[in-house]
Amino acid sequence: MPTYDTSEGEPGGPLRSRSCTGGSHADCGHFLSVARHLDARPLVLLCLCACHSRCPLADRLPLVTREAWQAQCVCPGAGLAAGKFDEAEREAPDFAEAKRQWQESRAKSERESRQRRAATREAFEAARDAAPGKDRAEIREIYAAELRARGLAVPSDLVLDANADAIARNSEKFSVVYSARVLAEMGRNFRKLFSHLSP
Repeated sequence: MPTYDTSEGEPGGPLRSRSCTGGSHADCGHFLSVARHLDARPLVLLCLCACHSRCPLADRLPLVTREAWQAQCVCPGAGLAAGKFDEAEREAPDFAEAKRQWQESRAKSERESRQRRAATREAFEAARDAAPGKDRAEIREIYAAELRARGLAVPSDLVLDANADAIARNSEKFSVVYSARVLAEMGRNFRKLFSHLSP
């Protein structure tokens, strides 16, 4: 059975169907492939072989609607090509469904991110409520326990120390000293990462 949905051609020459490339011009239905763009309706990409010069579609752009192709094409293999079009339609991905799934995945990711931020804030506030009379080491352990109780990952020792310091100072922000240390640690981690990636 001829194949119509594979673009083949000589370098620099017109795109031709596999049938025309193989010399079986009578089998080619003036059909190269199905072209589609997301939710837009599919179009027929026409074979540009010279054997289709007598077809009314010969002087048209290589992309036409299925309706125009089926109504006007007089090439011998057009009937068989219509079956290939139907096959391509059945195998084509459902872009609307893919878009819906992507939107659902994105919404879920954003929802989970908001939940993590809210849980982190709750852990910080719970540790701050328990902080009076505790030293920084005790506050650090309390904060780590609050994070674990909410199913959150405990950060690196430096970030944990910076949070314990902020809680002890009754502040929501890291001190200048801890901010600089956290940034320096991030820089070292990035350097390590890029050193592993570089050849």
